[in-house]
Amino acid sequence: MKMTGFHVNSLLIDRIEKRWVTRGLFVFAFAISVAYSLLPIGDSDFSKFNVWYDKLSSSDFSSASTQIEFPVITMGNVLFLLFTLLAICIFVLVSIIYARIYIGEMIVSKTDQSKESSFVSLPMFIAFFILIIIPLIIMFLFFWFAYIIIVPAMLLSPILILVEKKNIYDSIAYSFKYTNGYKLSIFWNLLTLYCLFWFIESISSFFLPSGNNAGVFLDGFFTAFAALAVGRTIGIFYEMIQLKKDTSHSEQEK
Repeated sequence: MKMTGFHVNSLLIDRIEKRWVTRGLFVFAFAISVAYSLLPIGDSDFSKFNVWYDKLSSSDFSSASTQIEFPVITMGNVLFLLFTLLAICIFVLVSIIYARIYIGEMIVSKTDQSKESSFVSLPMFIAFFILIIIPLIIMFLFFWFAYIIIVPAMLLSPILILVEKKNIYDSIAYSFKYTNGYKLSIFWNLLTLYCLFWFIESISSFFLPSGNNAGVFLDGFFTAFAALAVGRTIGIFYEMIQLKKDTSHSEQEK
């Protein structure tokens, strides 16, 4: 197990040739975050569900008279959950798009063939997103501790589909293989990014007056920045692993 430390380069999101794409992704993620906070869809009040959960937790199921009631979730709650899921999926997609652009400029040769590979793999990537990423996001909303194990191991899966044109099964299998020895470093980098943005945002929000919408725009800024920083982190680790693979191949040939 290798510990590479925190890669400060992951914060340099604008250090890329296609800056207009980076800035477009940033504005898009920023707009989604602000819209999510200021124009929420559905009902974010889950107080009735919390009351049901507390009642269920304190129930004595050994008694035959105990009746199990269904949780109180309104249609508005369902719409809000779907809206939240959609917003998270967009942020994940922004991270993957940025990672693909970063890898395209730093590693993959800048040819038309490189661009065509993304379009060829697009149907496979869409299937992967629907079948794998969305269920994982839903699981993480309730079982966040799974993030420690699954996310570092599957971090490269989307890129392996878009760059190396692997199928869904191979992308997962090779991601587990390639990240062997790097999983702790990947987790540490992602955790450091989260803690860093959370700390800066908390300090900044402390100086804002209560009830001011400036906090919403501040949160949108850090959310968009974090989405691109995660994408750059994916690209950095893919670059490191590719370099390790090329070095090992060269040594074997000698």
